[in-house]
Amino acid sequence: MKKLIFSLVIVLLTGIASIAQNLDDAVRYSYLIPYGDSRFNAVAGAFSGIGANVSGVSINPAGLGVYKKSEISGTFSISNFVSNSNYLGNSNNDIKTVVSLPSMGIMIATNLNENSSWKNLNFGVSYSKLADFNNRIMISGDNQYSSIVEVYSAYANGNTPDQLNNFDTRLAFNTWLLDTLPGNPTAYSGIVSQGVRQEYIEINSGSMYEINLSVAGNYEDKLYIGGALNFDILSYKKETSYKEIDKEDTIPYFKSLESFNYLKTTGDGINFKIGLIYKPIQWFKFSAAFHSPTYFDFNDSYYASMETNVYGQNYNDESPKGIYNYKYYNPMRAIFGLGFTIGEYGFIDAEYEWTDYSQNHFSNKHANTSFFDLNNTINNELTYGNNVRIGTEWVLKPLAIRAGYAYYSSPYKNIKNFDTHVMGLGFGLRENKLIFDVGVNYYIRNDQRYLYDPIVMEMLSKPEPKAAVSLDNILVSFTIGMKL
Repeated sequence: MKKLIFSLVIVLLTGIASIAQNLDDAVRYSYLIPYGDSRFNAVAGAFSGIGANVSGVSINPAGLGVYKKSEISGTFSISNFVSNSNYLGNSNNDIKTVVSLPSMGIMIATNLNENSSWKNLNFGVSYSKLADFNNRIMISGDNQYSSIVEVYSAYANGNTPDQLNNFDTRLAFNTWLLDTLPGNPTAYSGIVSQGVRQEYIEINSGSMYEINLSVAGNYEDKLYIGGALNFDILSYKKETSYKEIDKEDTIPYFKSLESFNYLKTTGDGINFKIGLIYKPIQWFKFSAAFHSPTYFDFNDSYYASMETNVYGQNYNDESPKGIYNYKYYNPMRAIFGLGFTIGEYGFIDAEYEWTDYSQNHFSNKHANTSFFDLNNTINNELTYGNNVRIGTEWVLKPLAIRAGYAYYSSPYKNIKNFDTHVMGLGFGLRENKLIFDVGVNYYIRNDQRYLYDPIVMEMLSKPEPKAAVSLDNILVSFTIGMKL
C-alpha cells in the first residue's frame, strides 16, 4: 500500500517528481471517456450495438455499415468542470468553463448492385474527443504539523549543493529555504517545519482527439463488418502553484514561499479498430469490436521556479528549461454489445468494455531501461477496466427523447472509489433532411491530491498532507447535421 500511495502521489509539487512520467500519466492517457455528437452523448456513448452514428463509429466501426444515406454533422459543446476539495477541514471549490468541438464527420453511403448480397459499402471520415483533461483545483488549509520544506530537506540529504536537483532542492537551497549544517556539506536543515497556511492551485488543460478513417460493409442487412485506421492527437498542460505563508507572523525568519511547476505534453499516435454487428432477427443485434493499443510519440517541455521571503529578503530562482521525448502505448480494448430495436419507435443498447490498464507502457526512444521501474509499478498497481454503457432512445416523430448511463471502473488495483459515473439526457429533431440534437451530461469522479510526499511524512511520524477531491463536469452539446 505504501508503494501504491507513493506511485499515486509522485509528489504533485516537488521538483522532478511533478515533471517525470509517472503512474498518473499512464492513467490519464488510457482512462478514456469518449465525447461525441449530442445523440451519442445523450445515451452516454451506448451506440456500438445500434450503429449509424458518427461518434458510435469510433467505438464500433461496423456501425458505419448501417447507414443507408450519407450524412454530415458537427457538434459544439460547453463544459463546466467543477472541483471540490477538503483539506485539514477546509473546503474549496472552483469552476472552469471550456468550449470545444467534440465531434465532426461525414459518412458516405454507397449502394451496391441490387443483385449482390452486399447491400452497402460505406466510407467515413470523422474526428471525436477521446478524453478531456480540463479542470482547476484549489486546496488550502492551516497545517500545524508539517511543511514542504521538510520534504526538500529529506530529498537534499546525502547530496552536496552542486548535486541538488535543478527542479526542486536546488531551488529551495538557492532561495534560502535550506542550508547545510555546519561542518557537513551533505546534511541540510530547513527554515520552517510547521504552523503555515498552505495554498495549492492546479490548472489542467488539453484533450485527446482521434481522426477516424473508416470503411464498412452491409451483408444482407444482417451482418455489418467495419474497420478503421485512427490517428490520435494529444495536447496536455499542467500548471501548479504552491504557497506556504506564516499568516500569524510567529515563525522566525520566514514569511512565505511559492513554487511553480509547468509541464506541457504533446503527442500523436496511431491505432486500428475492427468491429461487427450481427442481426439474427429484426429486433435484436449483437456487436463486438476490438481496439488495438495506440502507439504514441510524446514530447515534454517543463520548468520550475521558486520565490521566498526569508531573513527579511526576497529571493527567487528558476530551473533550466527541460525537454524530453519518449514513446508510450496504452492498452487494447474489447467491446461487446446488445442492441434492441422497437421498429421505428426506438432502441435500447447495452455494452461492456474491457481493457487492462496494467498494460500501459512507456519507453525511451533509444532504449527501454529508463522506464523499467515505472512500467513495473504500472503492472503491479493498475488493474482491469470493466466499463458499462446503457442507453435508450424513443421516437415521437419528429422528436426523439434519449437517456443513458455509463460506469467506468477505477483503474487502480487497490483503490476502488476512483471510478466515474456518467449520466446523459437529450432530445433530437429530424425534419426532412435536417438533423438537430441536444445532449446534457453529468460526469462524477472522486480523486485525491497529496501536497507533498507522504512517505517522508511517515518517516517523520507526521500526518499525510492529503486532500479529498471531487471532479465533476456538466456538459451541454449541440449537433447540427444533414442527410445528403
